[in-house]
Amino acid sequence: MKDGVDNKNSSLCAAHITTLKESVPLVLNGAGLGALLKGEARVIIKPNLVEAIMPPVTTPVALVGEVVKYIQENAPHIEIIIADGTGSLEYDTTYVFKELGYLEMSRALGVRLVDLNEEESVLLEIDGCTRWPEFYLPRIVMDSFLLSVPVLKAHTLAGVTLTMKNMVGLAPPSRYQQGGHWRKSA
Repeated sequence: MKDGVDNKNSSLCAAHITTLKESVPLVLNGAGLGALLKGEARVIIKPNLVEAIMPPVTTPVALVGEVVKYIQENAPHIEIIIADGTGSLEYDTTYVFKELGYLEMSRALGVRLVDLNEEESVLLEIDGCTRWPEFYLPRIVMDSFLLSVPVLKAHTLAGVTLTMKNMVGLAPPSRYQQGGHWRKSA
């Protein structure tokens, strides 16, 4: 057991915590994130920022800030980017970053924000896949270590969303939008 986490034969981390400052290092150490980042040049932190709506709909800025600090302390060599692509037709992701406090936090911690809806995308082809034999994803994601920081919430279509729904924010609307809206926030 190290740092109160027994991860020898388990993927479950259980601990009594009271603050993000306590819990984030505990969970990320338990997941072995420091070791996973060795040899990586860049990490993309992918929160759930599908709309400019405060938590619990979106990932709290304070949580992502603590993840950034953890990476800065444990992998100081690595470039850190916070990236997402809003599902809104009314505003871009930069607006979401500003409204939810990510712009201020990124400036304070010296990390870059990226709107994945505006990034160059690359085509991935998967032989034998019948549903999505081809899929576009932002090049920057393919060239980075991707760390999903989702919102754990109930969902009308799936029961819970966890991190799989968070990955929908990676898909470029320029490729998957239908009828002017592709329902990232569905």
